[in-house]
Amino acid sequence: MPTRSRSLLHRAPRGHRRVAALMLLVQLLLLLFTALPWPVPAQAAPGARWSKASLTSTEANSMEDVSLHILDIAQNSIAAGASRIAISIQDRPGQDRLEIRICDNGKGMDPDQVKSATNPFYTTRTTRRVGLGIPLFQASAEATGGYLKIYSEKGTGTVVQAVFHRRHMDCPPMGRMEDTMAVLVCCNPDVQFYYSHIFSGRKFVLHSGEIQQKLGEISIADPDVIVWIKEYIRSGLEEIYGGV
Repeated sequence: MPTRSRSLLHRAPRGHRRVAALMLLVQLLLLLFTALPWPVPAQAAPGARWSKASLTSTEANSMEDVSLHILDIAQNSIAAGASRIAISIQDRPGQDRLEIRICDNGKGMDPDQVKSATNPFYTTRTTRRVGLGIPLFQASAEATGGYLKIYSEKGTGTVVQAVFHRRHMDCPPMGRMEDTMAVLVCCNPDVQFYYSHIFSGRKFVLHSGEIQQKLGEISIADPDVIVWIKEYIRSGLEEIYGGV
């Protein structure tokens, strides 16, 4: 583990680190609970026609920040059997543009499935009846004058791209990417995550595979490691944003 990671992990007494890890666990559980989908109305049926107006204001606001959208889409990638997931955020205030891309090597979708993916009454999951994640992400981007696109190939993988106009009054806040990435990395140790975040040309990168290599026999889900990952991301983002 890098010198920086050792200093972070051993900065506080073990008892304090365990308390911090417990508090983080509570935060992660709350984050996952917030990202749970809203139930489909009883009268809705698979394949039912819908429009953005059919998403109620409560549903449209159920994802209050970008980090929760990313968490939900990445969970879709995991459910699709992905072993590698790349999350890219390009924040370009000078161009009034915030672009998010989630790429995976999961099972992919055929053209018909891609068309259906933005329908909230369609899902390939067996654990829930609706797939509100992508439609809500799309509605959130389009509310700012942006867009969402899906590129996918059966047996190869999927790319979800969302573009927001960041100065628009309806553009959601970024949220806590340190929490989102901590959930994804620590709860899915068999998946390789590559997280890239660019702001005005300054770049922060996290590669879960490199962290696991440096940890050796230490689990990436170890409480001390979770605390370090969260702090490492938080401080890295503060550095590229420069207090903005």
